[in-house]
Amino acid sequence: KPMISLPAFIPVTFEAGVLIGGTMTLAALLVACGLPDFSTPVLDRDLTHDRFAIFIPESGREWNEARTLEFLKGTTPVELRVVEDLDEAVAAQFLECSPRTVALAGGTTPRGGYAAISRLEYPWPKTHFFFGDERCVPVDDPDSNFRMASEVLLSKVPAIAHPMTGCDPDAYEAELASVMGPGLPRFDMVFLGLGTDGNTASHF
Repeated sequence: KPMISLPAFIPVTFEAGVLIGGTMTLAALLVACGLPDFSTPVLDRDLTHDRFAIFIPESGREWNEARTLEFLKGTTPVELRVVEDLDEAVAAQFLECSPRTVALAGGTTPRGGYAAISRLEYPWPKTHFFFGDERCVPVDDPDSNFRMASEVLLSKVPAIAHPMTGCDPDAYEAELASVMGPGLPRFDMVFLGLGTDGNTASHF
């Protein structure tokens, strides 16, 4: 046995200390994050503090319509509606709002609503469609928000479309000002989709 060797229990104690410390750190992290959460997250009042918007899928064993409505009413929304057919509800809301300036969303969420709107009798020549966000791709690219909106709505009605082209924010700001005047634009109606990762209008 070498004279400078350590007692046998020291390496074992050190390794056990590292293992216990790592386990306790992981446990503390889970507690701090509120995990695991076996309740319905959407019914947690602390889920959102800005009262902006929530999409609740009607699926899973924890779904409860009465509790969900109670939760949503507790966020003091400006308006809360329960609809059976979302696309037709979008078209009805469009008629109720009677917008002249509209900001469209991209992605796939609003596609059905756009199609329902395209079937409406409406003073389209006086209606301006802008875009809340766009990808830096040509207008005929499969990823183009304008292409999606054009396929189901803009190509079917004689409205005035203002696509974002060339990834030029200054040019689009000038386009907005040409219709709404200088300053912050105020749309009559704004469409917002919600991605599976929670993004809306390219904000995450």
